[in-house]
Amino acid sequence: MLLIIYKILCFRIFRFRLFLVMFIAVVLNVWLSYIGATSLIASDIFSVSNVAVDVTSKTASMAKISAFQKAQRNALKILLHRLTRNIDYERLPSLAPDDLDYIVKAIEVNQERISDVRYLANIKVNFKSSEVRRLLRDKNIPFAESVSKPVLILPILLKDNKILLWEDTNSWREAWSKAKTPKGLVPLITPVGDLNDILDVNASEVLEGNKNILSSIGRRYGASDILVVIASLSNKNNEFKINISANKVNTPYSKPILLNYNGLKLNEVNSLFAAAAANVSKELQEIWISQNIIQFNAPSRTILEVPLISLEHWVLIKKRLKGIASISKVKLISFSREAAIIQLSHYGDKSHLSTILAQEDLALDFNDLERSNNLVNKSRSNKLPKVRIITP
Repeated sequence: MLLIIYKILCFRIFRFRLFLVMFIAVVLNVWLSYIGATSLIASDIFSVSNVAVDVTSKTASMAKISAFQKAQRNALKILLHRLTRNIDYERLPSLAPDDLDYIVKAIEVNQERISDVRYLANIKVNFKSSEVRRLLRDKNIPFAESVSKPVLILPILLKDNKILLWEDTNSWREAWSKAKTPKGLVPLITPVGDLNDILDVNASEVLEGNKNILSSIGRRYGASDILVVIASLSNKNNEFKINISANKVNTPYSKPILLNYNGLKLNEVNSLFAAAAANVSKELQEIWISQNIIQFNAPSRTILEVPLISLEHWVLIKKRLKGIASISKVKLISFSREAAIIQLSHYGDKSHLSTILAQEDLALDFNDLERSNNLVNKSRSNKLPKVRIITP
């Protein structure tokens, strides 16, 4: 009898250890795969690539030192412009070489060429995110760092009573395909204009704003929203006029971007298209930054319920939450097979929280909260808004 009990106990201990090993393996696997996917995005915000330097000095070593300092200064300027609004550019700080060394995390050098007195290279500068945040907060400069989901650009040209999209004569689309817009918090995608694009949507369907049809091409490019940019080109007495309007398809109530160019000569049209594409891009970045400023003067705490499907599901949501700059802390209050109750310490109101969660494919659902208010017997869980994952 004792032997049987002993064997049963041994079997249960073995089964528990096996479960524990599998549990740890699953957690590590999900955690590492998620970190691998998200840390690249998070760190990429604070990296500036393709900083070209060409410096001449008395010796090659002196030229190299001066080039590195110049690259760091230029990269910091690009980074701060990426995170802040236009109205704050004049207040952005410039740092001494010693201070630059402290804020820079690493430097990567490519295409290096050295002579006796000259140094040329293409440099990538990686900055310490915590030090960049401290620098801007110490100067009381508002900034954002939440990255938008990609936006697909669909350039329509209205010219000579024609509606052009995929045609080779659409110089407006060509301007977008060649545009060298600086990297910002809103990644922009320009379609290639191949057969798949032509089959997905035509110019008339774009103008009609058919969301079902437009969603097809958006999904294929991995874009969360589509920006329809319409350029209307008119000619009167050999003077050309360009009116541009840009509207997001999946963001109702978003403010359209409007630009106007008058009194142009024919040979100025294409160069103006290139400038207009850059200006629309800048305005799009500016709107996003203004809407996603980290509100350090408005700390908040929100308790949420996270319905759970599996352990992997919970680990994925938790890591996404911890990767959001506006969320300073994720506190676990309770945990069960069905749901986790968490408290988020964050900056900004619930509307802002909902927006930044959406960029991480997390939906803040208040519908269950509203329905539960009509229930007579309410548990604490029923009273809480829920965080749901949109795409695993």
